[in-house]
Amino acid sequence: MRSLWLSIYVFILLFMPPLLPFSALHIVAIIAWLHILTHIGKYRAFFNVHIRNTVFYLTLVMLYLFLVMALNGQDVKSIIGELYSRLGAIAFGMIPAASYVVYKASKKRVELIDLIIYAATIQGIISVITFLVPSIQSFIISTMVRNGYSDVYLSFTSYRLYGVSYSMLFGMPVVNSIIGVIALYRSLTNGWKYLIFSILIIFSSVINARISFIVLIVSLLYMLYEILRIRRNKSIKKIFRFFVYTCLIIGIGTLILNYMSESYERIFQGWITGLENTIALILNEDNASKYYDYYRGDSKWQLPDGVFSKFLGTGQRVIRGSSTYQSDIGYINDIWLGGLLYSILIYSSIIKETLHYNRWFKKNNGFRFAGIIILIILIIVNIKGSIVGINEVMALFTLLHVASYRRTYQNVEGGK
Repeated sequence: MRSLWLSIYVFILLFMPPLLPFSALHIVAIIAWLHILTHIGKYRAFFNVHIRNTVFYLTLVMLYLFLVMALNGQDVKSIIGELYSRLGAIAFGMIPAASYVVYKASKKRVELIDLIIYAATIQGIISVITFLVPSIQSFIISTMVRNGYSDVYLSFTSYRLYGVSYSMLFGMPVVNSIIGVIALYRSLTNGWKYLIFSILIIFSSVINARISFIVLIVSLLYMLYEILRIRRNKSIKKIFRFFVYTCLIIGIGTLILNYMSESYERIFQGWITGLENTIALILNEDNASKYYDYYRGDSKWQLPDGVFSKFLGTGQRVIRGSSTYQSDIGYINDIWLGGLLYSILIYSSIIKETLHYNRWFKKNNGFRFAGIIILIILIIVNIKGSIVGINEVMALFTLLHVASYRRTYQNVEGGK
């Protein structure tokens, strides 16, 4: 199978499984750098200069953050750790690894979107295995704890943490929700196997985090909107298949829930409560439970004191355990870290690049809704946590960003 190695490589890039004492991102980055340095001429010819410009841009933003943190009295170790986890890993880890994937996929004529779906399906299979075999789940979580994850993870094993990923309570569920919907869209024209992939992928997302329900609902609604917007005969078939497949997924989900209500009562109650809270949140009802309290109330949206601190930042984040004032909201953490200036530099770039590869998707006659869906999801989930940094969401964004800057607008699926 010519795509097996690349599927495994994309799996490691997207999910960065924490099974070793060091980051799995280092493995794919080293492989990529070795290949790039030994084929530098081919990479320069293959990719638009914008890829190098992106790395240069991120380096300049890191220099700005370095100055802000240094002037605010942060120690060298904290500065290096923050710079790497925010932007360094993206510039010198994810971008080279994504470049390697896109280059290899094109040369081997393997569809890039399939590699992404295959990688997410691997995660889905692992989620099913760890769900059915608790001893394997315990081994994976214990390994993660030995490698530096909090002991709190051990308390989640009875109803979450099914799979193996860098952030199983945030990044992985978000990414697999997006990819699951893309796989469902692909099944409308490319066969039943993508429906099976979609079911496995979506299972791995909803079993681990409630945020998946929001991502799935938004993605499915926008996908339906795009299908309805394209008024062609084929669209009628797509709409019919969309409803049939969606009903099939709901039916399978109902059977699973019925089984889980008897055998896995705690997980079942978590799913039902999560779905009810998500619907209540979308309808702006008051009973969305404390799960969504991280974005409610003025206390969670507090900015630094003083105009100078608001604009340039304080050099530190306020995520739980990092300071006296605490907030999980990504936007607030970014303003505390580098101010409004840093936020503008980062988010304007994300919006620009997402709209760029959305146009690229359209030009390639494929997943024309993917770019807009990802942009909407990025805006939403950055309330739940910081998306700019080492996580699965940014890994997927980076992979698509790099793919859209090949020298010519080649088909994202064919890599010709």
